[in-house]
Amino acid sequence: MKRETFEMDLGMIPVSHPTHISPADFRENLDRAMSVFSYLEDALRKAIVASTFTKTYPESEVEDPFSGRMKTRGWALSEPLPILADMYLKAVEDRQGTPSPETIRLVEDIKRVAKARKKILCPASWHAASRAGETTPFFVSRQKEFVGTSIDVAFLKQVYAHVAELRVAVIENVGMLD
Repeated sequence: MKRETFEMDLGMIPVSHPTHISPADFRENLDRAMSVFSYLEDALRKAIVASTFTKTYPESEVEDPFSGRMKTRGWALSEPLPILADMYLKAVEDRQGTPSPETIRLVEDIKRVAKARKKILCPASWHAASRAGETTPFFVSRQKEFVGTSIDVAFLKQVYAHVAELRVAVIENVGMLD
């Protein structure tokens, strides 16, 4: 039995395929909400370096910051957000002993938003947004968790604003280190 074959006219596919199915405002804000996390990661990497290498060392330890600490912190360049947050907390502890309550809250907040990124924003399959600009991302975790709430532009803007605020908070926090 001969199989019937079909040929696709690639010229008929929209230039912005497949993102053309959602309003541009939704796609732009989804992209911004996802990409702002990379700026937070970058701020954390810089904060780890700043808190590690900008403190006063005794003369006997001058070589140590550039050898031993670099080995333990140098791999921060490729770590995911929750681990970067833990590394920052450890760098602050190494620098000044007990971190401030503000630093602890900041790290906890970063870890919370990292979960949202990991569980919803990045791995989800994004279907067409409705005319109201809402869609329910499709994602089921290994624990059989799924997203049951529609996400709209307002929510994406809220995620963006919160993560951007965390980035500023990291920068401010480094400035308050002794």
